[in-house]
Amino acid sequence: MLLCLLAPIASAGDIAWQSDYATALKKAKQTDRLIMLFIYSDWCPYCRQLNKVTYPDPTVIARTRQVIPVKVNGETKEARPLAKRFGFLGYPTILFIDRNEQIQGKIPGFEGPETFAADIDRFVASYRASDAMQARLKKNPLDGEANTWMAAISAWRGDLGQAQRHLAIARKSPYRGIWYARALCAVGDIHQMDFRVDQAIPFFSEAAKAAQDPYDKGYAMISIMFCHSMKNHRDRVIAVAREIIATPGIPAEFQDAARSMLKWNQADGPNRVDGKSLVTFGEVLARENVYTVS
Repeated sequence: MLLCLLAPIASAGDIAWQSDYATALKKAKQTDRLIMLFIYSDWCPYCRQLNKVTYPDPTVIARTRQVIPVKVNGETKEARPLAKRFGFLGYPTILFIDRNEQIQGKIPGFEGPETFAADIDRFVASYRASDAMQARLKKNPLDGEANTWMAAISAWRGDLGQAQRHLAIARKSPYRGIWYARALCAVGDIHQMDFRVDQAIPFFSEAAKAAQDPYDKGYAMISIMFCHSMKNHRDRVIAVAREIIATPGIPAEFQDAARSMLKWNQADGPNRVDGKSLVTFGEVLARENVYTVS
């Protein structure tokens, strides 16, 4: 009976989307897997872009087998309780929700395949590590690695205060493993999304220097570039874009966005459209037609 209820609404080789959140939640409670809740609208161009470019990608499809993917039209009556519960602000929004209906990660907008797959890995890894890291902190509250993990986890859960408390302890420790840069970026993301750009940039700058993984370094650098775009700092956008393009190993998706920003700022002046800064990959890549929105 349960298998019938959870029959995927996708063909073989595609993401195994479910259409019913309540049924997916039961599965999450049974399996302790995260729900990947994709909230879309039919008119949203970046939702269509995800469907066309990101979701068909083989790597993304493989990564979604770690979670329970659910696709919900945010403008239907059935979606209203979810909107009230989780408070999403626009389309598309992708939430990673645990069996207790706590948000463990969020993708607010379009991401290309490489970035999207990496985010799934990070949210799943942090969720699986959460209990172990909290247990380590009970034994040693000054554990640098555990505090670093919990800084990232807390930030992805939206708890900025807790994230910054863990990060403050981690900074005093000798631990500078791969998750240190990720924790810094996670805290920076909260500040950036709340338009506290001047507070976000130092976190991303420290992350860019500390990053051991090319993806993490690229993410930190591209975030700095977008922060300067939000401030309409044309010269700084150009400088960071050039640095991203020149840095070996940076993922192609980030370098494409940097080339686009460089082109617009050199040719058209400050990177704004109708008085609004371009601050998301979807806007940048779509405007440049790196990924066609239709």
